Amino acid sequence: MRIPYGFSSLEDYNKFTAEMKAMLPEGTEIYFQGSSVTGVGHSSGLSFDYNRTSDFDIALVNDDLFFISALENNNRMKIEFK
Repeated sequence: MRIPYGFSSLEDYNKFTAEMKAMLPEGTEIYFQGSSVTGVGHSSGLSFDYNRTSDFDIALVNDDLFFISALENNNRMKIEFK
């Protein structure tokens, strides 16, 4: 496994994700994306952390949270449940 840019070791990455998971509902998956994975910014083309401090683009995936959010935003999102 290749760890995302911004972590000095697998141990640091594991600690970060464990602390995040402790604050999230059970079953939530964490996905890193963007320059922490590719190594370069999409718009700027600059290397991760080059002349600035980069952030992490993280997607949180949880079926229950998606369903609740969809129900709460049904009118705005125009989602139909059958």
